[in-house]
Amino acid sequence: MLEEQQTTLGVLSDMAAATKAQKKTMAEMKIDKIDNTLEEIQEVGEQMRAINEAVAQPVGLFQDMDEDDLLGELAELEQEELDSQLLEPAAVPATKVPAAAAAAALPSAPTGAVKAKAKTREEEELEALQAEMAL
Repeated sequence: MLEEQQTTLGVLSDMAAATKAQKKTMAEMKIDKIDNTLEEIQEVGEQMRAINEAVAQPVGLFQDMDEDDLLGELAELEQEELDSQLLEPAAVPATKVPAAAAAAALPSAPTGAVKAKAKTREEEELEALQAEMAL
């Protein structure tokens, strides 16, 4: 209980010190200074917007161009490039692959008859059961 009272006393003294610091800060801050600062920030923002708009305006050759026209022209150029790539014949190898090298690259095929896999005991039992049921 004594610890709680000491903690409460410490908190209250800290709150009193914080209040004094706030009052001191508030005495230094005047509403007129705050208003002037906010107005200056707003003016600078407006100036930046005006500068950005001025810089964004097209100049020279691009002044008379419409963005839709430019996009259409780009699409046409891309289509022409694609058409030329699709219509171009595929490259043919200039050298022949020797038959021995081609055969060596392929796996060998079985030449004899395929041996039947031995049936497991379960498979044999299943066949016997199916034979009995068919009778």
